[in-house]
Amino acid sequence: MIVYTECFQITVNRRTDNYGGSIEGRCRFTLEIVTKLCSAIGSGRVGVRLSPFSLFNETYGEERIPQWLYLCEQLGRMGLAYV
Repeated sequence: MIVYTECFQITVNRRTDNYGGSIEGRCRFTLEIVTKLCSAIGSGRVGVRLSPFSLFNETYGEERIPQWLYLCEQLGRMGLAYV
């Protein structure tokens, strides 16, 4: 699974539904997909690779560190093979 970091950036993700706005909203898609993968094949067989400080098309996030910390904390609770 590939989730591009731009969906996490407040400067690009201007959604007003459950997948935008707050840090939790911007991380929701990734967490939902990882949860479904863990249910389907087991959390020990799921790994997530993150590149929190790479930039694509100069998409700078205003809440980068708190957002990535939140995402890592949530993923860390899932018992994944690696993050």
